[in-house]
Amino acid sequence: MIRLLLNFFLLASCALILPAQAKVVTAQSGFAELRYHPGAMAALGIRPISANETVQPLLTAVDAIQVIAPNGHFQGFGAGLTPDLRLHLLAGEQRIDQLLRAQAGSDGRSLDWIDSKSQVWLRFDYLHSQLERSGTELSFRNGNARVGPALARQLSDKSESEGALLGEGRLRLTLSEALVSDPRFNSCSPPTWPSAKAIADVALIGIDSVFQMRCSTPGCDGPGANNPKVVIAPSATLQNVGNADIPWYQKFSGNLPPYGNDQHPFLVWNMYKIESDGSLRQIGQSGTKHAFVTIPMNCSCGDNQLLGRQCVDIYSAVTNDTPTVGDCTEPDGCHQGPRREILPLSGEWARCGSIYDPDCDGNNSDAVAYGPFEHRMLIDEADLDESLVEKYLIEAWYLVRDDAFTENNIGSQFVNVDWLPPAAPPAQGRWNIQIARDFKNGSA
Repeated sequence: MIRLLLNFFLLASCALILPAQAKVVTAQSGFAELRYHPGAMAALGIRPISANETVQPLLTAVDAIQVIAPNGHFQGFGAGLTPDLRLHLLAGEQRIDQLLRAQAGSDGRSLDWIDSKSQVWLRFDYLHSQLERSGTELSFRNGNARVGPALARQLSDKSESEGALLGEGRLRLTLSEALVSDPRFNSCSPPTWPSAKAIADVALIGIDSVFQMRCSTPGCDGPGANNPKVVIAPSATLQNVGNADIPWYQKFSGNLPPYGNDQHPFLVWNMYKIESDGSLRQIGQSGTKHAFVTIPMNCSCGDNQLLGRQCVDIYSAVTNDTPTVGDCTEPDGCHQGPRREILPLSGEWARCGSIYDPDCDGNNSDAVAYGPFEHRMLIDEADLDESLVEKYLIEAWYLVRDDAFTENNIGSQFVNVDWLPPAAPPAQGRWNIQIARDFKNGSA
């Protein structure tokens, strides 16, 4: 639990590093949104009363949140507060109605949502940022929205709920001035594509948190008589440690350089159990997650469609479990798929005839929607035993085209599993998955 909370409060591998002269811009207005995750909410016994999206209030110059953006590239939040977010839900029979504003978290890139007494009710981490409208709009999405200590105290299992997943966090800010990237200080303009002299090398550097996303009918009951399927997804951190820029185009974005397609990496993950005789048994494997955007951190690259040299990137558990709502024709709707569509030797996607383009016409207008238990990692609940210590491993692998060193884009993490029974209805109970040892590269 201590290690889990440390990972919750501080993503050490992505600590904010800023140049000496970082541009600071103040937000003028904006709005925030919490998109609830149905499986996570059911496990906690929380029901939303209303959508958590506010109008766009003006922010005063005195307390408006600052955006730190050297050369127009977002690197973190400064002083000040965000627009309001209304937290309006039922926890059991208790009604919670709080108006919250966010301040920068301890790592500079996450957000702590606080009330008038500075109590933290929610945390948004692993946020993806993107500039829009000629640099005057800065949007954040795909973040893990997690239970803060003040909200945990209102729930039936209290401290055990802190850090639990609630859904996806979003924020949109209108800035006081446009953020403009100067190509002279953009390390990936023009890109240095993989070649004989420019080596592609993307390293997985962390599996930072792991969550139960949902349970199949009739629901998880821990060591009980049911044996449902448990969907489990990780948050992951990676870094371009080579000297080539890596294409990271969203599906169907065009025939783009350097390969003349919409090339992007793929993430897969597995779970293993160490048996009493010492053997390693695989108990689950995911489908394929299609990467769709980069958030260049700790580097001078300002492009969301490629991973620049030395850039760090993050993907939340929410992005590794899409969609929870919506359909697969929406731009940010679906990113999961079957492994059989990936050509592992070349790192290419067999788009023609895939679930996203079944008629091979080059677009996703006829994409095949998939359910909440398809293309995920499914674990039989009977394979989860909270009495076992450091006997479970989560393994993840980023498959990157032309990657020269495949031993560092795969890694594994020991985890422990704890069953948290429902303290009171309507909570269903949940498996709490805790990081147990340091991450290591290489296969499990």
